[in-house]
Amino acid sequence: VLLNVLNNSYDALSNKEGEIILDIKSTDEFLEIIIEDNGVGIKKENLAAVLLHQQLKYVQEENLVV
Repeated sequence: VLLNVLNNSYDALSNKEGEIILDIKSTDEFLEIIIEDNGVGIKKENLAAVLLHQQLKYVQEENLVV
């Protein structure tokens, strides 16, 4: 999933010029990964579909039952 998000960030950059920022923070309980880019972005109305697609793909790859 992380590689997919990074690839999407790269694909969103105009003429492959821009900036991708990867910030990783660790606490005792969690690892927080923040990915930012200055690409065109995802339209608000499409965001839920993108997240749902990733969740369903994970379920299929792990043979989980929902």
